[in-house]
Amino acid sequence: MPENSSYQIEIDQLFEEYYRDWYEGVLDPTWGKDCQYKGYFDPGEAKKTLNKIESLVSLQDKKILDVGAGFGNLLIAARLSGYDAYGVEPDAIMFQGATKRLKGLGISEDILTNTVGESLPFEDESFDVAIFSTVLEHVQNIYAVLSETARIIKPGGNIIIINPNYALLYEPHYSLFLPVFLPKPFLRFYLWARGRSTPFLDSLNFTTHWSFQKIFKQLPVKCIDYGLEEWEGRILGTNEYPEPPNTLKLLKIIRSLGLSRFFILLGRGGFRTPLIYKLFKD
Repeated sequence: MPENSSYQIEIDQLFEEYYRDWYEGVLDPTWGKDCQYKGYFDPGEAKKTLNKIESLVSLQDKKILDVGAGFGNLLIAARLSGYDAYGVEPDAIMFQGATKRLKGLGISEDILTNTVGESLPFEDESFDVAIFSTVLEHVQNIYAVLSETARIIKPGGNIIIINPNYALLYEPHYSLFLPVFLPKPFLRFYLWARGRSTPFLDSLNFTTHWSFQKIFKQLPVKCIDYGLEEWEGRILGTNEYPEPPNTLKLLKIIRSLGLSRFFILLGRGGFRTPLIYKLFKD
């Protein structure tokens, strides 16, 4: 079902406003804006993410929560695939844009709630599956969000997490090497010297495989790690993970130099991205 074109101008204006507020001077100036727009609005990109999630957990006859729904791309893809999907989004501009998209498609706006992940307005054990797709690096408190999510998941239900790994010392929004072990004042100076905007840095949690494992041990969940399989597919070029242009170039260089095996071994040591986890609630 095509989106209602009468809403498209308003949605594009909201994207421009959001981009100015958050990503102006952050993303690569040559391709970053187009890549971000595609990620937020391209049905094909949402379908790739949904396909990945479907390979990890059955969504049929499940009540699903997309935490950090953004402009609604994944939520819409799930609904158009016939799933009982709902979403939460804390950002006012994104929430407004997502609700306009839902309305334009004839989908009830009530499936999306404007709230933060640290305080979900749902009853205990009311969802079967919760999804975090590149969200937890932006929240205020990762433990609080996951603890709250575990509360609203039914016993035997799942939490799916797809997230960047900053142990690789690479920041995917800036598309730059970033020595995250340094204090943020040093990182701000580094970004300033590279001609990039620095306030966005304060919105980031430098998530790693080890930081997630520490949090999971504090929650009533068990974890299966699917990230290594995805990492090996990226290195070998055998999967469909959406890559920005700079990353594609780097991966081609790794393969051409015969370094694939070395980087696969790094991945097994925890130096891989994205991080992909399937949590089971006890």
